[in-house]
Amino acid sequence: MTFKKTKQEQNFDIFMKINKIGNVLAFRKKLSVIIPTLNEGERIEGTIRSVLKFVSEVIVVDGGSSDQTIFLARKTGAEVI
Repeated sequence: MTFKKTKQEQNFDIFMKINKIGNVLAFRKKLSVIIPTLNEGERIEGTIRSVLKFVSEVIVVDGGSSDQTIFLARKTGAEVI
């Protein structure tokens, strides 16, 4: 048996859907991600790109990579420590 939602419940559902989108955009301004790395040159660009749309900054903490990890992370827009 299904129950028909009231107009108020329907409006609330619409509000919540819009609010979820707004929250994602609002968090983007306030959220940082820290990625620890060691020789992750093959994966670092994709990893950074996958989070950039959700965060305001990406910080890569490198443990002494001997490959292109640091260069690629900076190139992709991350701050490298």
